[in-house]
Amino acid sequence: GIRLFLLTEMYWITTDPDGGRARLERLLAQVAETRESLDPGVHARALRARGAAFDLINRYDLGEPEYVRALELFRAANEEEYIGPLTARIANSALRQGDLARAVALATEALQIARGKRNPGDEGFALFVLAMAAFTRGDLEQGKQLVHESAPLTNRGASTFISGTSLVAAAEFLIPAGQLDQAETDLHAGLERLASISDRINIPYAIGAAAAIAALRGDADRAGTLWGALEGIVDLDPKSTARGAMSDNKPFLQDVQGAEFEKGRARGRTLSREQAIEYTLSSA
Repeated sequence: GIRLFLLTEMYWITTDPDGGRARLERLLAQVAETRESLDPGVHARALRARGAAFDLINRYDLGEPEYVRALELFRAANEEEYIGPLTARIANSALRQGDLARAVALATEALQIARGKRNPGDEGFALFVLAMAAFTRGDLEQGKQLVHESAPLTNRGASTFISGTSLVAAAEFLIPAGQLDQAETDLHAGLERLASISDRINIPYAIGAAAAIAALRGDADRAGTLWGALEGIVDLDPKSTARGAMSDNKPFLQDVQGAEFEKGRARGRTLSREQAIEYTLSSA
């Protein structure tokens, strides 16, 4: 059962991480109850998956211990290829918990491992963490540079998820800085990648960021349409991260409130998820 779950891990990560974690935990509980011995490599992958699910509900404090234990099990199983990427995941957890220095040190270590093994996907993820660290300390130029080094390396296979989220995250940092053209370019590239893997977790953030860009450009109709589309996603899926996207971007909408915004908002609520994505990717 755990092996079957791991084969569908990307589905749960991009659709319902908390639901996936609940299923995985039931399987792990069954193992504990029967006192069966679990292959260390399989157990490590399960813990890694549980850590990722915690990350996606912003419980990095719970995800990090899962990664640390998984790292120990991978070492016990002599699966050295997982040490670098797990070190990068621990770095990301440290960053999200506010420990910038530890995050940079671990991500730099992971980057060196990835380059030594000539693994572009792992290199891209380590660069992603370093990019987010740069943005966090306010260094927009280094953040942009690192994101654009990272995204091409991770835009393959399951790592397309990282490529898309990194570009959308970059846009979210650039919007408050007023770099709207670059933010929109990155947002569109990231959204295209997320849409290609049917990621329902991060797509709402892209739509919310697009609404913020439209609002800051004074386009009330477009901002309202995108905002209504976000509200429509919440209606379809109450667990959607659209609520988080709305909370993050609502402050940018203050100057476009009014009849034109409300007209667009009503139209946006009628859009399907696919139509909302298409509209977000269209030219303003």
